[in-house]
Amino acid sequence: MKGTITSRKDYDQIAIDELERVGNALNLPKVVIDEAARIFTQATKAGFTRGRSIMITVAVSIYAACREMKVPRTIEEISKATRIDNVELGKAYRALLSKVKIEVPVMDPKDYVERIGRMLNLPDEIIKRAEEIVEQVKKAEYTVGKDPAGIAGAAIYIATMDSGLVTQRQIAKITNVTEVTIRSRYKEIMDLLGLKRDTKNV
Repeated sequence: MKGTITSRKDYDQIAIDELERVGNALNLPKVVIDEAARIFTQATKAGFTRGRSIMITVAVSIYAACREMKVPRTIEEISKATRIDNVELGKAYRALLSKVKIEVPVMDPKDYVERIGRMLNLPDEIIKRAEEIVEQVKKAEYTVGKDPAGIAGAAIYIATMDSGLVTQRQIAKITNVTEVTIRSRYKEIMDLLGLKRDTKNV
């Protein structure tokens, strides 16, 4: 973004342009971009933008709209599209939720598996195996109250254990979930399914 913002009209136009640019970069449907614009407006009225850049508000508005409309996009994807650090983005998102009332439905971990798998360039058979693992743990009601990205990440790690295609660190970076969480979910899922853990990850 170049130039100086001289009026409210300029500010709003820059926001609209950035919402559309980032939304298109993430291949989001127009309905999601429109919802992100609505959230951006609410955030502005609630004072969220005070002391924050337009881009951080654009980024969290898009992430919130994706969560609200159950369109799976990771914080890492939005971080890359906006060039905002994913840790900063995560903190700003939590701050947004404290300022603006947004209904965030529970996401299905399976919705994240394919996106994470594609971002890690994993073969179809690995992604399918990870989806099967998620389905198994869902039947046991293990997923209730847990971050879907963390469960998806752990399922992918389990599916790749024999091949060693990815590490917990790589998965943690893509999902914006800590390695500790990935490792914890890995242990819990392995125990739940009666699978033998890799002793290096116990």
